Amino acid sequence: MIQVGETGCLRGSGVMVQERYRIGVDVGGTFTDLSLNNELTGELHHFKTPSTPHDPSEAIENGLAQVIDAGFNPAAIAHFGHGTTVATNIIIERKGTLTGLVTTKGFRDVLEIARQQRPHLYDYSIHRPAPPSSSRKISPARFSWASYR
Repeated sequence: MIQVGETGCLRGSGVMVQERYRIGVDVGGTFTDLSLNNELTGELHHFKTPSTPHDPSEAIENGLAQVIDAGFNPAAIAHFGHGTTVATNIIIERKGTLTGLVTTKGFRDVLEIARQQRPHLYDYSIHRPAPPSSSRKISPARFSWASYR
């Protein structure tokens, strides 16, 4: 992994880099989006590539190839952030295996509330099926490894 230090030098190399970029990657069910932010100028660049459900890392690699082909220096990448909506979409679309949800008290209905950006967020005529209540279990409080002693 190539890392750029605060001074703009590749760590351990002494090579100066004139640019510093932050890349954010969102792997979705259909497309994988990459956003490249120049930390020095604030300039944004966006890239899109088809997702590869059999191996999401392939779409990330394809997107990074687009970034490099567009002339951006990969050694200038100071931060790489990755997120995905794949698991959320599987639950919402009910395309995965039978799944349960264990939450702490007060969060049982988090899937029904679905506070995410949706194309028709305020369209009350859209009816989504409620998750089966039998698949949701509530823990009265948070617990950690220490509670298993």
